[in-house]
Amino acid sequence: MKTIAFICQKGGTAKTTGAINLAVEALAYGLKVVLIDLDPQVSASNWFDLREDPEPAIVAPQVPHLGRVLEQAAARKGRKSAEGAPKMEMEDVLVLA
Repeated sequence: MKTIAFICQKGGTAKTTGAINLAVEALAYGLKVVLIDLDPQVSASNWFDLREDPEPAIVAPQVPHLGRVLEQAAARKGRKSAEGAPKMEMEDVLVLA
């Protein structure tokens, strides 16, 4: 599983836009993608609500729980977690925005 994070303390640097574009492009290549929306404005989640396609999967955990979410994703290997997080395989990509 590859993890790609878009990180910058400054606002308005296109972190969410870049993450969404990367996630959609990875889907176009046939990869399974989970986009983790850590932005308090939940912009990626709002974008997903307007999107007609059910992919990429979006998870918006509270920041203190991010470590647990990443551990579950790495350990799941195709199983559905108790929290109902998206199914993931080893070749999947996690994109953090």
